[in-house]
Amino acid sequence: MPTRRSELTDATFEGRRADALVALAHLLEGGVAAPVVLGSLAAHLRRLTRAREGEAIAGHPMMVRRIASQARRQPLTRLLAGLRAAEQADERLKGLGALPAERVLERLVLSLAI
Repeated sequence: MPTRRSELTDATFEGRRADALVALAHLLEGGVAAPVVLGSLAAHLRRLTRAREGEAIAGHPMMVRRIASQARRQPLTRLLAGLRAAEQADERLKGLGALPAERVLERLVLSLAI
């Protein structure tokens, strides 16, 4: 069964580093483009940041509970640093770095998965 992007975001923001790296590898091997993976991580970070700031998150109740739980694990400063790291990863994917896209995303996932 193909890996879903939610498996990557859940593993990453629940601090399951090994699971997050496996999910990332499966997504990339399955043909999901690096910018799409990065977009999923960044969008999830934005939802976590909004939840941490007390904004209501729309969606399926199970997803909303999961986001709220993940947001409570992270101080707001950590989430904002994650957004900056995602922006830097985006710049690297667009050619401002020498690393392959897979390494850029691995580094980002490892920095977020604590």
